[in-house]
Amino acid sequence: SGSRVHQFHSALTTALHQDSLDDRAWISDPTQVVHRLCGRPGVSAANVSREIYDSVKLEAEQGCVKAASVLGFWHLTASPSSPSPVLLDRPLAVSWLRRAADGNDMHAAFALAQHLEHVQSQPAEAHKYCMRAAEQGHALAQLEIGRMFLNATQESSSSSEELEAAQSWLRQAAEQGHIRAKHLLGALLLSPQWFETRASHFHSCAHNKVGTLHTAVKLLQQAAAAG
Repeated sequence: SGSRVHQFHSALTTALHQDSLDDRAWISDPTQVVHRLCGRPGVSAANVSREIYDSVKLEAEQGCVKAASVLGFWHLTASPSSPSPVLLDRPLAVSWLRRAADGNDMHAAFALAQHLEHVQSQPAEAHKYCMRAAEQGHALAQLEIGRMFLNATQESSSSSEELEAAQSWLRQAAEQGHIRAKHLLGALLLSPQWFETRASHFHSCAHNKVGTLHTAVKLLQQAAAAG
């Protein structure tokens, strides 16, 4: 009925404009279809009805960042043989993800970065969006940026600033519970390179050296316990 359709669109619009993905509105019927984005459990593109797709698309066209992110992920992950209205369309997916990323959606920014890096071979553009996601608090993006700086420290021309940057980004990801980041950060804090870089700091205060060792061991133990 017209009333049911109106209630559906009203509920969907409310859900799309919620500030938090964890808000209860995201799991109330019928908005659960756009419940969780960007790697979180949720409904796949294959299960999207025409009504849902058109409603989300309308919201995205009207400037809803979250709706643009949803469309981007749907078009990026759809099956080529999907019977749903969502078709595999990478150029369209990139367009929607870019719109969402430019609207400060960190999940869209990271997904876009990964696509640009591994599919379209545009490392400079990929780095820009990965850095944006990291700065907004995306743990995987923080890990990627940390690893980038960590790899740079293996070059003969590397600087202590790169080592400090690697430590900073890995720490931010580790503080969010990312196991790989904990492992890399723990190994970094135990490396001769790190102690050489921080030699004057440790020399002035032995307590700082002991504290760093304790932190490194704790991080490695947590990473090992997590498998």
